[in-house]
Amino acid sequence: MLKSIFFKYYKWFYLLAVLIVILAAVFFYGVLNGKPRQVNRRELETGLVKVLKNTYKDIEEIQLTSPHYHAPDGLSCHVNLRFSDNQEMDYDLGYSSSQKENDQGSQTDEGRAFLKNRKGKTKTKVSVTYPDGDKGRE
Repeated sequence: MLKSIFFKYYKWFYLLAVLIVILAAVFFYGVLNGKPRQVNRRELETGLVKVLKNTYKDIEEIQLTSPHYHAPDGLSCHVNLRFSDNQEMDYDLGYSSSQKENDQGSQTDEGRAFLKNRKGKTKTKVSVTYPDGDKGRE
């Protein structure tokens, strides 16, 4: 009889231990899953800057605004490019981390022709304004 009471309490103990482990796993998954998301967003933004630099020559400044992040590795935003001759180009752009060059975006026929004439690579550092207001040089 003593044995059956002993095993009865151990069943509850094991059940409680499993429940605590599950709750801890859910908690840590939620806590740790939030931090990489911010890092991932900045990685997407810097990746887009690198793609723009690899696509167009003589860029001096890039401004990224109105971002929309898409799982697992997508970003669409409004881009403002300023070139060394002080001409600017504004357009909306979609980006995926697998891209090496920018061949898309919504712009007018004039805008497409403007960017087509600027194909090349920017080798100098570019002033960048990120969507959260941070500034940097890439």
